[in-house]
Amino acid sequence: MLQAVETIVAGILHDVVDDTCQSLQDIEAEFGDDVAELVAGVSRLSYINQVSRRQKQISNTVCIMVAKLWLTHKSL
Repeated sequence: MLQAVETIVAGILHDVVDDTCQSLQDIEAEFGDDVAELVAGVSRLSYINQVSRRQKQISNTVCIMVAKLWLTHKSL
C-alpha cells in the first residue's frame, strides 16, 4: 500500500523539479528517498523523450532540405 501512495505522490510531483525552483533534495526532504528517486526517474525519461523528439525533428528537416535540393537540381 505504501508503494502505491509513493507512486501516486511521485506522479503528482513529476514536473516539479523541471518546472519550478524546487530540487530533488527538497522533494527528498519533504517526501522521502523513494518518492525522490521515482521523480528523478520520471525526469530522466522526460529528458530522453525530449532528446528523441528533437532528433526526429532534425532528421525530418534534413530530409526536407535534401528533397528540395534534389528537386532544385533536377529542374536545372
